[in-house]
Amino acid sequence: MPNQRPLAVVMVADPTPLTVTNLRQISAWADLVLTEASAWTSGEPREPLRSGWHELLGVERPHLSVVTTGLAGEHKWQRQRIQRDSVVPVLIRQPPERPVLMVDADEFLDPEAVAEAVDQLPGWSEPRRLGLVPLFGAVDRTARTIHCCWREQMSPLRDPEVASHRHYSVAAPSLARAEQMVGRSPSRVRFGSKLLQSERTFGFHITMAEADPAATARKLVNSRHIWDPRVLVPEHLATMLTAGVHPAGWWVAGYREPEPWLVDLARRAELRVGGPMPPTPHLVALRAWAEARLDPRVPDVVVDAVDGYVADRPITAEDFLLPLHDYLLQREPEYIGQPRDDDECEAEKSKE
Repeated sequence: MPNQRPLAVVMVADPTPLTVTNLRQISAWADLVLTEASAWTSGEPREPLRSGWHELLGVERPHLSVVTTGLAGEHKWQRQRIQRDSVVPVLIRQPPERPVLMVDADEFLDPEAVAEAVDQLPGWSEPRRLGLVPLFGAVDRTARTIHCCWREQMSPLRDPEVASHRHYSVAAPSLARAEQMVGRSPSRVRFGSKLLQSERTFGFHITMAEADPAATARKLVNSRHIWDPRVLVPEHLATMLTAGVHPAGWWVAGYREPEPWLVDLARRAELRVGGPMPPTPHLVALRAWAEARLDPRVPDVVVDAVDGYVADRPITAEDFLLPLHDYLLQREPEYIGQPRDDDECEAEKSKE
């Protein structure tokens, strides 16, 4: 990194192992400004940690500061924007040329790759975003897309061998000079800036890789307005995450060999390392079941029975779930969860 340490602005909530591990590794090469709120983005009140972050992370001023705010927005995406934009008073006091990185607590960055981007900052006329590889189910599995947004074009991807149109998520950290942030909303910069490079990636977005199904359920609930309750069943989440299948059946993850530094971070952050993917027929069966369980014509008693069956044994190609694949191919999916529909999601889907 150059002599002037970047200023990393990070949205935080409760200090999970993932959050603490990531903040500690970022603090090794950047100063931190944490934005936290006195409410969850759902609107429910929470107790801010405030200065407790200093002791927890072992980082003191001036290398760590905390901005705490209330969230008065009517919608979840508005409350997220309020929390992210609460850092503005800090940004306007920074030296004009200082690198400012806006990153979320579940985004693991490669310091060397970020350093290369920082070296390019003097020549930029506008902020840029740094593409990330989204991980799902484990740190050695890549997601098809960010989990918060419903895309109609994802529904035909029933073949686990089908490649995504690109290998990173468009919801990525943004990098700018402090002077480029004057008069701008950090949230708008984060979601409205162009990607620095269309093929280069600068780290990983932990879409869902926690070992605890309860942590996955919390992340799902926090990311979208509505989920069918059948998506959030712990046994179902555990089964799908182990296999690398989206719990609503949207897609199947791909396998990638993780870098040693990422494996080390994963162990400290209590994230899963899944190993090789199950055979394709098993994945097809599980994905078909994830879709079929959300059909309102399938009664709860059948869903409960199949969940119990799946939890007790590995799914094989001979399982009775496999014919569901053919059944679903013969009709258009009528009900796969509840799609989120708000401005933030639409912006994420449409921006390059």
